[in-house]
Amino acid sequence: PAHIRGEVALPAKQGPVTGHVALTGLAIHALAANSAAFAAVKGTTLKVDIDANFVKDGARLTTADFVVSGKGSVTIPQLKNGRVAISQLGAKGHFDGKSNSFVLDHASLVADKINADLKGRLSFALADSGELSGLAGELKINRLGFAWPGVFAAPVSFDAIDLKAAWRRSENSLVIERLSIAGAPFAMQAAGSLQFVEGKSPAVEIKGSVGALSTRDLVRYWPLDAAGGGRAWTEANMPAGRIGPIVFALHFTPGMLDQAALPPEAVSAKAVVSNAEVNAIAGLTHLTGVNGTLTVTGSSLTADLSSGHIGTLIAGPTRFTIPDFNAPEEVGVVEAHLRGPMGDVLALADMGKLRYPTRFGINAASAKGDAALDLDFRIPLLRSVFVDQIAIGIKANITGFALALGPRIQVTDGTVLFQIDNARLHATGVAGVGGSASRLA
Repeated sequence: PAHIRGEVALPAKQGPVTGHVALTGLAIHALAANSAAFAAVKGTTLKVDIDANFVKDGARLTTADFVVSGKGSVTIPQLKNGRVAISQLGAKGHFDGKSNSFVLDHASLVADKINADLKGRLSFALADSGELSGLAGELKINRLGFAWPGVFAAPVSFDAIDLKAAWRRSENSLVIERLSIAGAPFAMQAAGSLQFVEGKSPAVEIKGSVGALSTRDLVRYWPLDAAGGGRAWTEANMPAGRIGPIVFALHFTPGMLDQAALPPEAVSAKAVVSNAEVNAIAGLTHLTGVNGTLTVTGSSLTADLSSGHIGTLIAGPTRFTIPDFNAPEEVGVVEAHLRGPMGDVLALADMGKLRYPTRFGINAASAKGDAALDLDFRIPLLRSVFVDQIAIGIKANITGFALALGPRIQVTDGTVLFQIDNARLHATGVAGVGGSASRLA
């Protein structure tokens, strides 16, 4: 049980009352027993001690200086692994009765999943009945660190966070007027609102932007459940480069975050990609020097690349798409345009699990000519993929084409169109075969 002791100095005549009060062992969850306004703290086991000096003028508390300390745990049901064990909570500040506001001169939190140093101001409004009707606050955090399995893949930290927000009891909503995070490697600006609904995850409407950062830092700061399929692909297939600035919008209806999959409209994020390395198809030479844009929705990822290289091959406009993260059998679609030496094209097509020149008995090392290719690959996004599962479509226009068909027969000086799919390789055009001009059909 909580214990309280205090001292009060009464004036000899009219005047303010001064005093000191010390409250120890206050169980925060007990506040919910008598007021629905504190329902959010019902599941906590946090206990605090409060020491305060106050001045009271008539029925109104004029000023108070306070020190708070505590430990215990709180539970945030909307987040995975949501129990936070607090080993040390401390705060020092004062109350101004004229403005109905608390000023937090300094506070610190040491917990298993969160560590923070902060200061701020919280003002409250009362209804005619005397009940709390709203809160408005500003918070400045000098240091905030998370080590939260299930939310982030690894520990992350943020610097210089500036938050301005208001809670409206009648709507049970939190309006975020300003959220600013400055520093490196992560910087962000955002604003929006959360609408709390009993028994469901909240509705969320947030828009913002994130400054450019490396792909490795991006996946470190990217929450696991925010467009998780896009995050997983980026982590696995973009080992280098920079992404950003990123412009994003979150649109979660009540209960949406409780579902196994997000609809497309839940997330919208667009980012500039610069000098990136991309593994478009497992087992093949990576794309390097990639520039373009990246678009993520709640159910899809699209990378539109304007330039890049695959070894000596030059990549023109290229698109990689995961059309639906939620599909029972996810498929990655690659639509690419390449230019370069024919020998290097065939060497690329012989890598990994493709092995198309080998399957068609082509001596890739003997190939010559300049190639311009249109590629269309459909790749199941499975841990283990067999060649026959990859749908392939290739159109290759070759000039100066040459190829050894065996130890004695050579194709030379060709202008050839190759069309290749999973079942066949078909060539049309003109080339020299065994020293004689021939038409291929």
